[in-house]
Amino acid sequence: MCVYFSAQLDVAKLYLFLYNLFQFVGYGFIFFTLMSRLLKNSEEAVLTGMEAVGTPVMVCQVVAVLEVIHSMAGLVKTGIISPFMQCAGRNFVLFILILQEPRLHSVPAVTYLFLVWSAVEVIRYPYYMITLVDIKSEFLTWLRYTAWIPLYPLGILLEGTIIIMSIPLFEQTGWYSFTLPNSANMAFYFPWFLHVYLLFSAIGGYFLLNHMYDQRKKKLKGNASTNGSKKNR
Repeated sequence: MCVYFSAQLDVAKLYLFLYNLFQFVGYGFIFFTLMSRLLKNSEEAVLTGMEAVGTPVMVCQVVAVLEVIHSMAGLVKTGIISPFMQCAGRNFVLFILILQEPRLHSVPAVTYLFLVWSAVEVIRYPYYMITLVDIKSEFLTWLRYTAWIPLYPLGILLEGTIIIMSIPLFEQTGWYSFTLPNSANMAFYFPWFLHVYLLFSAIGGYFLLNHMYDQRKKKLKGNASTNGSKKNR
């Protein structure tokens, strides 16, 4: 019985390691592609981010839905709320707004948003990988729980910028909106929804930043305590 349970744990760890490795490679490709393009020709690169890395970003974000399932299935100790908020927020901006409206594809904010997302993930996924194999890296732990301080607020700001820019565009196209009369006997005006969504995303971003701050205190305080005990020996 114990051997069977241990084998299940090993398979789960292997699966999670491969998942994190896949995402790390994907976001690593996105990050270094965007950085190399920005260094070569920043004026052109900021306008062609969607063209350059749009497909790998979409693949990585679809696969990221598994993180919510991992939490629901108990494969990871992380709660469901945090991965759900991050995944749902990103996928809404990416698939509902950017992908649907071609005029957003050449907006610099989109390129910078992809760069911020990938910068977060090329740190986060390696941290999860070494944790799975019981390797401790004080530097990577510090980086994981420190890099979010500039990157998360910047990502929230860029997402909000794209939402605001998309409102007049969806007013023109009428995408996702429908008026009476119709078979459902109800009306929905998508630009109004975006105004409400913008407010709730700001509130959600506030709680996400607070959650990350609490996690940072726990993780880095633990490291400091461990270092202190080692020095006192």
